[in-house]
Amino acid sequence: MLRANTSCICIVGKMPKTPAKRKRLRARENNDVPGPSTEPDHHPLSSVVPMIDYAELARHMVQQQAIQGQAEQQLVTENNVQGSQPEAATPTMTSATVSGGTHSVGATNVLPGPHSVSPMDTPNISNVGSILDVVFSDSPVPSSIFGAVSHPGSGTFIADLTSATAHILTASLTQASRAAYRRSWDLFLNYKPVTNLPLQVSDVCNFIGHLFQSNLSASTISSHISALGYVHKLFNLPDPSQAFVVKKLLRGCHKLAGTVDSRLPITKDILAKLIAALSHTVAAKANCILLDALFKLCFHAFLRLGEVVSKSAGSSSLVVQRSNVAFQFEGSLLKSVQIVLHHFKNQKQNNPFVITLESSIDPTMCPVAALHRYLSHFKHSSGPLFQFIGGNPVTYSYVSTQLYAAATFAGLNPKLYKGHSFRIGAATYATSLGYSENLIKQLGRWNSNAFRRYIRIPAFNL
Repeated sequence: MLRANTSCICIVGKMPKTPAKRKRLRARENNDVPGPSTEPDHHPLSSVVPMIDYAELARHMVQQQAIQGQAEQQLVTENNVQGSQPEAATPTMTSATVSGGTHSVGATNVLPGPHSVSPMDTPNISNVGSILDVVFSDSPVPSSIFGAVSHPGSGTFIADLTSATAHILTASLTQASRAAYRRSWDLFLNYKPVTNLPLQVSDVCNFIGHLFQSNLSASTISSHISALGYVHKLFNLPDPSQAFVVKKLLRGCHKLAGTVDSRLPITKDILAKLIAALSHTVAAKANCILLDALFKLCFHAFLRLGEVVSKSAGSSSLVVQRSNVAFQFEGSLLKSVQIVLHHFKNQKQNNPFVITLESSIDPTMCPVAALHRYLSHFKHSSGPLFQFIGGNPVTYSYVSTQLYAAATFAGLNPKLYKGHSFRIGAATYATSLGYSENLIKQLGRWNSNAFRRYIRIPAFNL
């Protein structure tokens, strides 16, 4: 260990001022050792630089750290055994009612800091299903639900929200986003039915593995984990989705799955082949008329399949409804159709989006004529736009199955043509016609330049 000593300090470039010092310096240069000086040294810095024992200082710091660690460990032990705070602390107690009982959480001033949450501060919430029903309902979230699970870990008490503030908070998510987040939680609860809040990091990690083995894409897995984290952030709970290992697992999913989009575009020519195949792959004529209109509409209107058919039984109200469709005529001539989207991805401030399609010169590919024919045959005036004769909503899985069968019959690789291929094909076809990027973004309701990866034009014919 080094020890500071003022006798070895000198200022480079200056000679000692006293004769005795100059004599000792010349003697040292001539290898001549003079006798001891009777004149004391008065170095300019000798009265400024103290004698510091760094070894002693290090031992003192280690000792203080050990004392502090023992005090913190004793505090945690006393809390776990006696359920009370030490007399030295003056905690503020907050009661949180959960599942008919009262859960007390204490704030202590022993371990300060905005993110220091002790085990006693973190509630264990068991009524997860009931909380999710309230959070992801269409009604404003009552402010009382926040008080049931809040804790003072970050110094912000979400239980203090007023009913007006809770209403604004509910409006921050669109209805489609709330439905998507709830589907993610349903997947997790199906994977692990018995669970409490906050979720364990290990459970979230294993859930990622489960989703990956279920052949879900890396981006879809990330979306599901983000939904889990949303509820934790909302209630000011420790968020397992932000754990280091969770982020590394999500990164691993992206690396293993790759980033290449294998879905091919359904272009106008391919759309014609698929429609021609429907008469051979669909047994019921009515369903053939239904799919003919659905395929043409998705292509010409840049629609996501999930915007017109529901993925689950509870989300049929989020797709295009029969009341959202209106035809325009000039006399007896069908001129156009207007479709109003109330729920779609990247929607801002719940503003609807109006799509107007003009009648095509080619009647075999006209989406307006196909949609009018479908509605004239099915004759329903309410509910989802696309529904079977019996009134049941058309599902995402049914359309995907019929698309697979039609692609197979047409001699195409069915694994490369998915529901999103209509939208990819629309962007590709519009680009080939010379549409500007701004117009394509507007037609497809893109908020960014993400649509560029959908444009698949391999070469020009010169």
